[in-house]
Amino acid sequence: MHGWYFDRSRRVAERFNDPGEFVTLVGYEWTKQPNCGGHVNVYFEDSDDAVLLDSRGGTTDTYEKLWSRLREFESTRDSRVVTIPHHPTERMYPFDFSAVEYDDELAPLVEVYSQWGSGELPGDEGNPFPLAMGRGEADEPGHFVRDALSMGHRVGLVAGADYHGPHPGHSLIHADPHLPSVREWVDDGVGWSSIWRVWNERSYPGGLSAFRAPELTREAVFESLRSRRVYGTTQPHRILASLSVGGVEPGENDSSLRLAARDEPRKVEVEVAGTAPLERVEMVKNGETWRSHAITSDPDAPLSAYTATVSWTDDDPVEGTVWDDDRRSAADAYYLRVTQVPRDCEFPGTAWAGPVWVEPPD
Repeated sequence: MHGWYFDRSRRVAERFNDPGEFVTLVGYEWTKQPNCGGHVNVYFEDSDDAVLLDSRGGTTDTYEKLWSRLREFESTRDSRVVTIPHHPTERMYPFDFSAVEYDDELAPLVEVYSQWGSGELPGDEGNPFPLAMGRGEADEPGHFVRDALSMGHRVGLVAGADYHGPHPGHSLIHADPHLPSVREWVDDGVGWSSIWRVWNERSYPGGLSAFRAPELTREAVFESLRSRRVYGTTQPHRILASLSVGGVEPGENDSSLRLAARDEPRKVEVEVAGTAPLERVEMVKNGETWRSHAITSDPDAPLSAYTATVSWTDDDPVEGTVWDDDRRSAADAYYLRVTQVPRDCEFPGTAWAGPVWVEPPD
């Protein structure tokens, strides 16, 4: 990376960026070394401005130092940067939200799903995609999305692939293990995308992120990232999902609704269009399933089962969340979880959208 690779990556990203048709972002995976912390994906709005910050360098060898340097970066440039913790629950490279002075502004998102699995909540608590690759799932609290929200961190939900191969929007690691053919080596190169196919890593199809943006440009896509106007799905399911609480959608008004009274009723509305029959639509509030709307378990259900429009009214007083004596949130956090009926593949299509925070009056 320090030699020629990073500069070449910046040039390639610039070469293929075509506003309105195909948008590229330059970025890299910052890895806490040696095996003592998690991965953070770093994305830059402008490839010409992008800088390489080494996790082994003395000025950027901790999360806090990294974010401090990136704040300096933004203060001297007109372009922006965003960081996203990646597979935070993997035991070899865990990201412990409880041990970090987290920066919600520079890290406004967390990866809820990738080919490693889902970091929403522990596997023994109903997670259908428990992390099983590498050394498996971290067995202590603090690493899950639910934990981060309980601590009061304002993080939205995205999904990614982590495929390390030349197939944007698709991953093949979950395919049956095999020795790649000569043609595969030639087409895909010598890298983890090919090496991982040799043995049976317990992985899943990768993830996809949806962006709500008025146009297909770097600036608009980046604004979606920074404002949390995004959501995540499993591959290859391009599920359409929208969530609003009291008329506020993720990314609007800092994803927040402030009430005039703690028990002021707020309408929670959901619209979903799936790629297969929908099994259930769930609203998660403060880390627990608050409402669940069952649709069908029939994989051959008619097209009407592919869509759902659901609304609920919540008039319970805002309670907030508590992690410990020092970390808590006065606001309630709502996010959407959608699950499809499995059909031709082993894994059900799933989407996560949100959160929206409901704040009590001052």
